[in-house]
Amino acid sequence: MSFYVTVTDLQGKEITVKVSIEIFELFEEERKEIARLRKEKERHSSDEDVESDFAGYLHSLHTASLEERAMQRQELKSAVDAIKSCTSVQQRRFYFNRILGYTFTEIAAKEHCSERAVKFSVDAVIKKLDDLKNSL
Repeated sequence: MSFYVTVTDLQGKEITVKVSIEIFELFEEERKEIARLRKEKERHSSDEDVESDFAGYLHSLHTASLEERAMQRQELKSAVDAIKSCTSVQQRRFYFNRILGYTFTEIAAKEHCSERAVKFSVDAVIKKLDDLKNSL
């Protein structure tokens, strides 16, 4: 089954990208959170507490600006591209370890390999992500 997300590039053009289910779920969570915040803002837009300076400041802490969201999406797309550039074995082991929380021992038992091989695979993906982070 294929999963797609639509993102907006820095020029405002919408781009549809094929992603893994994990990335799709991240985008879905973000979409739901944005919808929740929008509804909360609509409910409280006329409330005097929200209109006060202090409450308005606290409320603004929970909403990211358009530029921040665009940068976060671009960074996420770059991270997805970095992960996609790894081998399928590295991607799978990274997913089991960092997303699902399996230990190296559990993954090694599941894949009939050594813990060292699992650690090497996970570290390779992490190194690519670190290199990406340092280049931003």
